[in-house]
Amino acid sequence: MAKKTARLRSLPIVAEQYKQAAQDRSAEIGRLYQIGLYGLAIYVAGVAVECIFRAYRAKKSSEMDARHDLHQLSRGGFREVLPPHQLPEFGTALTALAVRWTNSHRYRSDNDLRLFLKRAELDRTIRGDFLKENARVAAVAANTIVKIGLSKWTEL
Repeated sequence: MAKKTARLRSLPIVAEQYKQAAQDRSAEIGRLYQIGLYGLAIYVAGVAVECIFRAYRAKKSSEMDARHDLHQLSRGGFREVLPPHQLPEFGTALTALAVRWTNSHRYRSDNDLRLFLKRAELDRTIRGDFLKENARVAAVAANTIVKIGLSKWTEL
């Protein structure tokens, strides 16, 4: 008798779930940084921002963009709700994170991540552990973006 295997179907993720995931990931960045998991903190920073961008997109459309391009994802409904005076803060934070993050970091060791940062010249002028400093910058940037997104959420 052949065994039947149950196939798990994933339910579509709704906007509120993405928003909650953004909040959760944002909170985790600081904990990861505090215990010295800098590479993971950088990766989770990007995931937190992806989640808030996807939350805004899910409010507008059920169409999903599978790419992990933060600049492109920000144009799916998030950037459009920002008032002009908030665009510089947002743009600075997005650029700071986007140069430090790619989805492929989930496969990188800390040594490989250091090499990535060196190639991007993100080790220049930093005294001490440049991975730690880049994790701090990524964390601040991600938390800024998520905070902005959460503050605008109820206005939609």
